[in-house]
Amino acid sequence: MWDFLQIIGSIYDDINCYEPGKDYTGNDLNDGYNTLKDSAKECQELCQQNSACVGFTWVKDRLSDKGRECWLKSHMDNFTYNDDVVSGPRYCGMLIGNIHRNI
Repeated sequence: MWDFLQIIGSIYDDINCYEPGKDYTGNDLNDGYNTLKDSAKECQELCQQNSACVGFTWVKDRLSDKGRECWLKSHMDNFTYNDDVVSGPRYCGMLIGNIHRNI
């Protein structure tokens, strides 16, 4: 039963920490046009491999030649709304963990 709860908790964290529609502009650590990933999760995993990365913006796969772009971010402070992107932090659940430790 513990494994089931752990899996559900992990899925819940991933869903709730991603920000569909938020396009964090600027502060790019890479050229996302040349860094293609198949999912926001894969983009997040790439962010986790870069010590300067605090978050990411991933462009959804589209019918045109653009899409699947993974933009790693050094800061996430300015954003616009764009239905074609999903953004998120380097790690899901990180903020919640820090809050619980500080209580």
